[in-house]
Amino acid sequence: MNVRIKFAKHGSMKFIGHLDIMRFFQKAIIRAGLDIAYSEGYNPHQIMSFAQPLSVGVVSDGEYMDITLKSASSSADIVNRLNDVSVEGIKVLDCKLLLEKAKNSMSIIEAAKYAVYEKNGMNMLSDIDCLNEKIRSFLNKDSIIISKKTKKSETELDLKPLIYDFKAEKITVEDEDVHDQNALIFTVSAGSVANIKPDHILNAFFNEYGMEYNEIDYQVFRIDMYAKENDNFISLNDLGDTF
Repeated sequence: MNVRIKFAKHGSMKFIGHLDIMRFFQKAIIRAGLDIAYSEGYNPHQIMSFAQPLSVGVVSDGEYMDITLKSASSSADIVNRLNDVSVEGIKVLDCKLLLEKAKNSMSIIEAAKYAVYEKNGMNMLSDIDCLNEKIRSFLNKDSIIISKKTKKSETELDLKPLIYDFKAEKITVEDEDVHDQNALIFTVSAGSVANIKPDHILNAFFNEYGMEYNEIDYQVFRIDMYAKENDNFISLNDLGDTF
């Protein structure tokens, strides 16, 4: 049986990289006594995949891990077992049963939603009305060209068709002790076809108005990740059933 685990990553765990998060869950699954399935061959490993690695320093309420179990009692039991052996900063939020032939989350993700709010006493996002006016002007441009660097090359990319929603509003993030704080919130293309990082949006937006985006002064928060179905974005968590 294939199940999708939704989890949150907060606090000091935001400084832990993806490979270490993967190793943590491999050990947590064993400690929790889950009946995990293993691959065949000379070097068997737990059948596990993640939707999309989270950048170091980013917090999230919308991380996903797909695993294959040989047996399980219920969604609630899996959530409770994993949380009982977890550490501060990693919290399992939900568990859904997937259809037998369902694609894994890594292959179906098409969008991600982020919020960015200030820290360190900054006051650049104090006026929501002004921010939304700037966002409207920003999105009304014919194109939003950035230079996107990869390990081997540097190419120009038009961000405009890859920004699905962008606004400024107040946000609360309980696990970060953030309450009713102004934030920039945007949904952008994600996945293997066109993966847009928050820094791409923030640098382009801040530069447009003569401001500098310094990542030290802001906290990026990934709210959720989405697949696309009938031209609508659907949370990865809504593509399975509680059991």
